Amino acid sequence: MRPECRQALSAAVHNRRRDDDMEQALGREFRKAGLIYHDYLETMDEVRTHMRKNKMDCWDSAKAILKEKE
Repeated sequence: MRPECRQALSAAVHNRRRDDDMEQALGREFRKAGLIYHDYLETMDEVRTHMRKNKMDCWDSAKAILKEKE
């Protein structure tokens, strides 16, 4: 994952609004960072793959991805 995408994923986790789902929060942060849709798709694919593989919800999966790649 590119460093810019990592930062946007981290921002999405930390700036999460009460009723946000992962797609909304991540999309908002990617737009703020000026990243392209292709980067968003790759990042969401990584989060969803990790989520299915480890049977976690998307927020916990995003936190785990950020933690393991520090």
